[in-house]
Amino acid sequence: MPSVGAADAPVAGPRLYSGGVADLPFSFTNPAIATQLRRVVDREEKIPRAIAEIGEIAGRDVVVLHVDGGIRSAQLRALGARVTASEGDGRELRPKCADVVVRYWGEAGAVAVPPPGAIAAAERLLRPQGRLLIVADYGRDDVARLRPEGETPEVYRALRARDAEFIEQGFKLRVIHGWWTFDSVEEATGFLGEAFGDRGLQVAAGMRRPRLSHKVVIYHRDEADRPVDREQSATATGDGRGRGRPRGGGVTGGGVTGGATGGVTLDGRDSATARTIAHRRGAVSGQG
Repeated sequence: MPSVGAADAPVAGPRLYSGGVADLPFSFTNPAIATQLRRVVDREEKIPRAIAEIGEIAGRDVVVLHVDGGIRSAQLRALGARVTASEGDGRELRPKCADVVVRYWGEAGAVAVPPPGAIAAAERLLRPQGRLLIVADYGRDDVARLRPEGETPEVYRALRARDAEFIEQGFKLRVIHGWWTFDSVEEATGFLGEAFGDRGLQVAAGMRRPRLSHKVVIYHRDEADRPVDREQSATATGDGRGRGRPRGGGVTGGGVTGGATGGVTLDGRDSATARTIAHRRGAVSGQG
């Protein structure tokens, strides 16, 4: 594998993800590194299968944002979707052209939420009753240690604040527990050293099996989940009080269920975080 120079290293700083094309959670200018990463990320294809289930994509028109029309689009086509890919926010596409819009990584993959207008731009493409899905890294996994900022308490709090902000906007969450799977520990060590330098070698030194844990969150909402303007809601109900949202946000995990349909699937360690976020919205019933 070719060596990686300074220009080929992952983008530094809190935003490790490509601002444009984001087929992968890290952006490299070296195509050999990107090809190798594409081969090991989510070999089990848990991410596309979760998207297919949440979005009910079979036989439907799906717009995929922030991709180059490669592996992510092909995966969804194989699951029965009619896919149109855009390397950006789909502004070149006509309004109301999709039943489902999927936005991969990009700005949402970093700690920050998507920039102002990005969600509105995506939902411009949706037909009535359409659904928006946003794929991002969740954190608290092996892959998080490859980031320049690491997996510090501050980073973790920022990621959970991002979850809270999405929930406030009416999104539900599903967390996918996936892997980067290599053929051997030796292959993993070589790749991680080439791609991530000393950080990668430190992560590789702790590997006992040829894989790294990688948690991905899918934020999703449909038309009924979108926030309702409080003034408009008060006018519609005639009681002078805003209703906030037409139905509550959803969190499930460790026995906790929120809203009518649930939404977040978390392991036992993270279910406390889900409860904390959901309690802020009064969206929890039951106790884990």
